[in-house]
Amino acid sequence: MEKLKNKKSNGITLIALIITIIVMLILVGVTISVALNGGLFTTAQNAATNTMVEAEKEQLLSAVVASMGDDAKVNFTKLDNNLPTSEWTGTNGTYTSPKGNEYTVSQDGTITKNGQSNIKYIYGDADSGYVVLKDNTVYLYMSGQKEQAGTYKEDVDITTLPAYDGYSIGDKIKDFSKFFMDENGEVFTAISDDNNILYRLDVVSDSSGISNSIDIRDELGHRAYNIDLSAYDF
Repeated sequence: MEKLKNKKSNGITLIALIITIIVMLILVGVTISVALNGGLFTTAQNAATNTMVEAEKEQLLSAVVASMGDDAKVNFTKLDNNLPTSEWTGTNGTYTSPKGNEYTVSQDGTITKNGQSNIKYIYGDADSGYVVLKDNTVYLYMSGQKEQAGTYKEDVDITTLPAYDGYSIGDKIKDFSKFFMDENGEVFTAISDDNNILYRLDVVSDSSGISNSIDIRDELGHRAYNIDLSAYDF
């Protein structure tokens, strides 16, 4: 009788062990899937890159401050001789770090990491927002990922767009002429005349569910400067 109990007990323990292993394998699979699909590794890599870039900028800034003339402008001859270490190379305002990152220093001391020369406007922050390239292509960027969103267009009269034929155009939006437009010719954001504020647009539906009016609603974001988006390779 005692042997039978021991066999039964051992059998239950073995089954429990197998079930535990299966559950752990499933959890490991789910965790890996979430990490890959959620961009966890990409985000971590971008964070490490941004940290390195900021550290290099700080090194170069020390040299820039030491090379300022009495006129509050950078003396590039001095800066060429004041680079952080002998591993830094370059001359006359363009310098390369030991990691191979290239920076441009303007006469007022502003340091810019090269590789963003194709960017026209940025609306957002280091984590997310919209980018307008010099060819007026608009990209949405977020958490290390980017996606083409539309086109930046100026001098647009929204009342003449075929996409809004039959729509009631709100009074606020009539004052705007700069928009982000998708491939269907529909407007999804409006930009202030000075290009500094991005606004959200709302399409309003009537009681029957038919969209029949459009107007400006809330501020979506402000134009940003000196944000390093080189990790996105625009």
